[in-house]
Amino acid sequence: SSRWFFTREQLENTPSRRCGVEADKELSYRQQAANLIQEMGQRLNVSQLTINTAI
Repeated sequence: SSRWFFTREQLENTPSRRCGVEADKELSYRQQAANLIQEMGQRLNVSQLTINTAI
């Protein structure tokens, strides 16, 4: 289903990008957030499925 795919324009028009955040900085923030969620999920001993859903 196409509802799970985004156009390049949609990917380049995120709220943070509209506020002036550079693409590489946005990517870095997203990676850091995912790493934090992964680490906290492991510390809380929740399942990997739960962690993946949170990310």
